[in-house]
Amino acid sequence: MRERSRRAHGIPGIRLGAIAWRNVLRNKRRSLLSASAIAVVAAALSFGFAFFGGMKKELAYNVQTFTSGHVKIANPAWEKSRMLNPLHLGVADGEAVVRWVEAKPETAVAVPRISFEAWIQRGDRRRMVRGIGLDFTREKAYSDYPSLLVRGREPASGAREVVVGERLAADLGLDVGGKFTFTTITRDRSLYGVTVAVVGIARYPVPALSVGTFAASIVKVQEWLRMDGSVIEVLAKLRDGRDANLTAAGWNDAMATRGLEAASWEKSDISYALMQFVTAIYNSMAVMLALLGSTVVVNTTMMVIFERRGEIGALGAMGMRGGELVAMFFVESVIIAIGGVAAGSAVGSGVTLCLAKTGINLGGLMNGIELDFPSIVRPAPTLATTASAAGLAVAVAGIASLLPAWMAARVRPVDALRE
Repeated sequence: MRERSRRAHGIPGIRLGAIAWRNVLRNKRRSLLSASAIAVVAAALSFGFAFFGGMKKELAYNVQTFTSGHVKIANPAWEKSRMLNPLHLGVADGEAVVRWVEAKPETAVAVPRISFEAWIQRGDRRRMVRGIGLDFTREKAYSDYPSLLVRGREPASGAREVVVGERLAADLGLDVGGKFTFTTITRDRSLYGVTVAVVGIARYPVPALSVGTFAASIVKVQEWLRMDGSVIEVLAKLRDGRDANLTAAGWNDAMATRGLEAASWEKSDISYALMQFVTAIYNSMAVMLALLGSTVVVNTTMMVIFERRGEIGALGAMGMRGGELVAMFFVESVIIAIGGVAAGSAVGSGVTLCLAKTGINLGGLMNGIELDFPSIVRPAPTLATTASAAGLAVAVAGIASLLPAWMAARVRPVDALRE
C-alpha cells in the first residue's frame, strides 16, 4: 500500500538521482563553483594528512634513532636533572647493561651512549656544544652511522678523533684533517681539556645535531670524563611487532635492582608528545577548513532554491513530498561533491607523491630548535589518509546541503507558484 501511495502521489525514488543529475548540469557555472570549493578542501586535506603522516614517521625515526630508542634505560635521577649534565648519575657498568638488553629476545639492537657539554675555543670563536660518545661498531647496526658521513670516516676506538656536525664544522671553519680543542667538566666535577683531530663530517637528519654536536669513541669519552665504565644511557630498538610500553614495563623489574628505569620512547621524549599536540591542532584546522568549504555549498544551494522556487512549487503540486525535495537537493550536493573530491584528491595526491620523492626542506625553520623534528619531511600518502580526506569533504558537503534543502521543503507549492 505504501509503494502504491508513493507512485500515486510522489515521484519514485529511482527518479531522484536522474532529476538531481539533470539539475547539476542545468547550471554548469554554479555547479563548477561548488565543486571547485570542495576540490580545494579535498586537495588541502589530502596533502595535509599525508604531510603530517610523513612528519610523524620521520620524527618517530629520529627519536628512536638519536634520542630515546624504542626503550631507553637510564638513571631516573639523571632524567630529572639532565639540564645540569650530572655525569655521576649514569648507568654503572654500561657494557653489562647493554649485553643484558642484547640478550633479550625482543631486542633487535642496543647501544650505549654518553652525552656531555663542552666548550670549543678556536681562534676568537668560542662555542658551547654537546659531545656524544658512541660505540661505532654497534652504531652501524643501530643508526647506520656510516651513511651520515658526508666526508671522512668514523673515529678509531681509543683515538683522539671526532666526527663533527656539518653545520658546526662550517661555523668553526673545520674540515677533515683539522683540529680543535675543547674543554669539559668530568664526572668528578674537575676541568678537562683536550685537542682532537677531525676525521669525519656528518650530516644528521636532526638540525640540532648538525649545528651543535661532535661525536667520539665512547671508550675515549669514558677516559676523558673519568666515567669508570659507566654510560649515561642505553638505547634499544625492538624487533617488529614488539610493544615498547609493555617491553619497558617488563624490563623495569630487573632495572630497579640497579637503580635504573626503562621508559618507552612515547613517554620519555617531549618531541613526540609535541607532535601529537600539533597533529591535534591540525585535525581541528582540517575540520574548520572543511566547514569553510561547506559555506560555499550552503550559499550555492540557497541560490538554487531562490532561483527555482517556481520549479519547487510545480514539483510539490505534482506530488513530490518534503522528504523527496530534501533528498533531491542532498543528492545534487553529493554529486557535485564527488566530482570536486575526485579532482581535488587527484591534485593533492599528485603534489604529495612528487614531494614524497624530493622532500620538503624545513631546515631553515628548525634553526635554534633543539628537538628531533626532521629537517626534510617526505609526505607519506596512504590509501587510508586519502580516503579519510575524501570522505570528510563529501560528508561535509552533503550535510551542508541539508539546511537549505529543508528550507526548500517547507515552501508551500501555492506560494512558490505565485512568484
